[in-house]
Amino acid sequence: MMRQPPENVELFLNRVNFTYVDGDELVEKVKNYFQILIDQGILETEVDQKLLDMFKL
Repeated sequence: MMRQPPENVELFLNRVNFTYVDGDELVEKVKNYFQILIDQGILETEVDQKLLDMFKL
């Protein structure tokens, strides 16, 4: 984003939706995010419950 013209950054910020989530909803989002990275070959690991529990705080 740093190399984008200000107009593009402003357009992005006007469209993006930042919603605070926590608890089980956050854990599900994190789990899905890691699964995408694994499916794309970016991460070569397994997501275990110990990792997911860190996001339940």
